[in-house]
Amino acid sequence: MAIYGVSNQNGNDGNAGSIGSPKATIQAGIGLLSSAGDVLYIGPGTYREEITTRLTGDVGNPIKIIGDPDALVMTADFPGICRVTNTDANNEEQPASDGTRTHDFQATTNTEIYNLWFDGTGYRDTAPGTYGYLTYCYYNDPKFYNCGFQSAGYSCRGGQYYNCFASGGYITSYHGYWHNSVIAGAAYGLYTDTSHAFAKDCLFIGCYAG
Repeated sequence: MAIYGVSNQNGNDGNAGSIGSPKATIQAGIGLLSSAGDVLYIGPGTYREEITTRLTGDVGNPIKIIGDPDALVMTADFPGICRVTNTDANNEEQPASDGTRTHDFQATTNTEIYNLWFDGTGYRDTAPGTYGYLTYCYYNDPKFYNCGFQSAGYSCRGGQYYNCFASGGYITSYHGYWHNSVIAGAAYGLYTDTSHAFAKDCLFIGCYAG
């Protein structure tokens, strides 16, 4: 097990990636995660990037990516939101670079993600008006805790969510397992054409269909 750090405020991707010498981008930090039990702390700040992971932890010993908004671990940083976005410097939405998904977590297993806010777009670059995904996961993995998701298209595809908030312009969640969460402002809050969807103790707000 190893512990790594990323800091938007004080990091550099040329650094080793320790808490005291953090990387600057989340993707660079993810590149350090190689073993079950590894932990990556994300310092407060706005990270304008798209994330791709293929992480594999163990049952009972997951890999963890943990936002640190209070700067309790990344103590050189000022507290604030841990935001991950593909918007530009003016906060204008940009097409996902691969055309279908902004943050790609497929084939990521036994991995947990905490305290991050994801926003931007899932619109396809090649076909304006059709929808891709802000976050793309397989049915059960990874697990998100205390995270937020906001997109004009599809916010989430697959994954498990605990104490999360999600808002989407069209479909907030396509598949996915939701627990103690709020799903708001979508034409469809939780949509599936298979059995891979579940909501327990959740609140749906302003959805045309739950």
